[in-house]
Amino acid sequence: MIVDNDTQVAPSGMCYHKDCPPALVTLLEYHRVKGTRLLFTFGNVETGEVWESLTPERGRIGRSTGPRPIPLLVRTSRSFGGEALMSHCILRIVESRGGKLVYSKPFPNLAT
Repeated sequence: MIVDNDTQVAPSGMCYHKDCPPALVTLLEYHRVKGTRLLFTFGNVETGEVWESLTPERGRIGRSTGPRPIPLLVRTSRSFGGEALMSHCILRIVESRGGKLVYSKPFPNLAT
């Protein structure tokens, strides 16, 4: 559900960027609750260009506090918080343990 020009809200009350695909929101919420440690690849979702300065990013998905909670990338189990997860810039997600592909942004016009 989109609540304003920049935010959509998951059933849990977590606020995601409006450009984050609903299927990805569901997937992120599942892994947040499960506590899965993930490896994120970020980049330009229009072209598929990977942002080398931001990859790979590992951690669990956390939740900020306040009236509009957002997803956080929590680096370790000893961390008390983390930075905002750029959910609208995710190109690929892999489980840290085992390397199972969890999500990959489809690019129908690009050869793989």
